[in-house]
Amino acid sequence: MVKTLAMKREREPAMRVRVDWVTRSEAVLALKGEKVRAWIEASLEYSGIGIAYERMLEGTTRGLYLVGLVRVDGELRAVLVLESLLIGGPVGKVVSVLIAGGDGMKEWISTLADAVKLAARTVGAQKIVVIGRPGWQRILEAEGLIKTGVVMECKVGGGYGI
Repeated sequence: MVKTLAMKREREPAMRVRVDWVTRSEAVLALKGEKVRAWIEASLEYSGIGIAYERMLEGTTRGLYLVGLVRVDGELRAVLVLESLLIGGPVGKVVSVLIAGGDGMKEWISTLADAVKLAARTVGAQKIVVIGRPGWQRILEAEGLIKTGVVMECKVGGGYGI
């Protein structure tokens, strides 16, 4: 069963943008597609979050991730993979945006942000967490997200003086 959020927003006046949250089998099929796989692999490489494409596919197959397909005027333009986590304590349930990839982000980012917020409310999450490159901050702040921390990394066995 496909759940759809279709919206027209002032920032996206000329296009119809739609986000389809797909079933597990539809998600696996989409992730195995050449175009989507290329988007995911490029995003995983660029982000450096330490998840391989195969692990993302396995987690999707096991039902650990929710996959959204973004269409602009009916054409597949992006994919998003979410993870819902029960953290416990005062934090409660969190929706984590694991990875997103696609083409023409300015055409669909606002509708996608709304769809993620709706998905988070639907699963009873208290917040959405996105870890991304610095350029995402400006884009996501325009969608109502705020910077709450800093992600730091250290290469082991070389680089960064270690």
